[in-house]
Amino acid sequence: MPEAQDLANWLLAHHQHKGEDSITQGIPFLAVLRNDHGFAIPLTQVRLVARLESFSPLPGAPPLLPGATSLQGRIVALLDLGPLVEEETLKPRVGMYVTVVSDGDVEAGLIVTRALDMHLVPDEYIQKEDVTPYIMGRYAWPLSDPQEAFDIIQVANVLDAARHVFK
Repeated sequence: MPEAQDLANWLLAHHQHKGEDSITQGIPFLAVLRNDHGFAIPLTQVRLVARLESFSPLPGAPPLLPGATSLQGRIVALLDLGPLVEEETLKPRVGMYVTVVSDGDVEAGLIVTRALDMHLVPDEYIQKEDVTPYIMGRYAWPLSDPQEAFDIIQVANVLDAARHVFK
């Protein structure tokens, strides 16, 4: 995986290529949708984004862990953010997206309905009110019309919640 600064430079070039040159520095995020709810994942913690081609349900597992899949020869636990952010559960379906995130040596795949784009977000755009253990802030993306809001996922805490399910 490239270093964060390499990703930020790529992102800047990507947006300038699209004519979006008003943002030239900031924190890189991957923007995703879970149904109609926008989430942002720090790009330094994203390992892979892939379409869900198959999965195995985990009978008896809590809604946070609805299944597992094989990606690039590895078994990856699938996580649903719904129970953590007080939304309905999202059953995995073929064709959805899996965003593999990591914190240290722990990784899992977040189930999302769509992977949107990468955003380079200046720190001053990030609102730190209404944070929860799983959401570290929010930003409104100024380059979309209408402006879209994204909750920033606290990846370490989401992975910790999944790890505690098995204890």
